[in-house]
Amino acid sequence: MYLQRALSNALQRSLDAFPAVLVTGPRQSGKTTFLRHEVAERYRYVSFDDPLEWDFALTDPNGFLRAFEDSPALLDEVQHVPELLSYIKLRIDAAPDRLGRWVLTGSQQFALMQQLGESLAGRRGGTGRPHGRCAAGGVGRGRGRQGLHHPRPQAGPLLLAQP
Repeated sequence: MYLQRALSNALQRSLDAFPAVLVTGPRQSGKTTFLRHEVAERYRYVSFDDPLEWDFALTDPNGFLRAFEDSPALLDEVQHVPELLSYIKLRIDAAPDRLGRWVLTGSQQFALMQQLGESLAGRRGGTGRPHGRCAAGGVGRGRGRQGLHHPRPQAGPLLLAQP
């Protein structure tokens, strides 16, 4: 049984406001389950846990991304291929009005967050933990609070508080 997540609305607002959306959190926290439930029918899914996908993205990033010219992409575990981010940035810059085109997941790692900040600054929205005290059923109170907020797109990327 899948429980509707409080982040569902924030995800949809981000998809409507930014070309790329990042969902981060610890491994096995439900990022992929959440996104596959929310966007699976509209997005082509690729997991970089698959060594063949990882290798293709690293050896031929343009060829890899060409597969997503006509459909939005859900790129799972993007921390494995940080080199791909600059190629995604070029595609975003070429078509900035194609909102919600890229959905990325990654485990919380400093190097990934730094690379994303540099490569996709102002081009992505982000969401915090898909699971947790407040993720299922609504935004709550106290230590588990997600801190949901949604600035106007011109104000910069959507960042949901990550504990």
